[in-house]
Amino acid sequence: MASPLAHALVGAAVYAVMAPRGAPLRRVLPWALAALAGAAADLDFVPGILVGDPSRYHHWATHSLAAALVFASVVGPLAPARLGTLGQRTAILGVAYASHLGLDLLTIDHTLPQGIPLFWPISTAVFLAPVTPFWDLYHGRGWAAFVNWHNAIAVLIEAVVVGVPVVALCVFRLRREGRTTVGARRGFAKDSIGDLGGRGRREAGG
Repeated sequence: MASPLAHALVGAAVYAVMAPRGAPLRRVLPWALAALAGAAADLDFVPGILVGDPSRYHHWATHSLAAALVFASVVGPLAPARLGTLGQRTAILGVAYASHLGLDLLTIDHTLPQGIPLFWPISTAVFLAPVTPFWDLYHGRGWAAFVNWHNAIAVLIEAVVVGVPVVALCVFRLRREGRTTVGARRGFAKDSIGDLGGRGRREAGG
């Protein structure tokens, strides 16, 4: 499994790419929702925590395309309307959730069975990419299993390989949206001045 940090960053990248023009890119909420969607599949740790074994239900039903569809269908209508139309909100959240599956497919998996059940509940077959460039995180029956040098190095690699490009992408989208907004305001100002000038000349001629 990749870390929640990597999943949240990729979820934010999805919003940077898919956010419609005019979306509130300078507000925290849409980025937070996309990041949450990116990490949401790992909520399968919660029932495991309740039974004293955090990893017991990990990499199962929530790590499927069906779960991405259900998540987007439920959370999309609840998301603020200013984030886009219902279809846009649902699509962004669905793709952000599905990005979690894509990242896990590219991550080393030492647990059995190795991989994730992409097509659950139709099939329980698990899938893993033939090339897995990302390290997995060690995890076990207790939280102490998460705290080790292997996991620290894995998160550091993710911060560089995933974090740097994602931050650059988000900054690019913010700057581009800022230039578009400034250009639109300047165009509006010019049109307004032109209208006022034309009205003044007509009144003077009259």
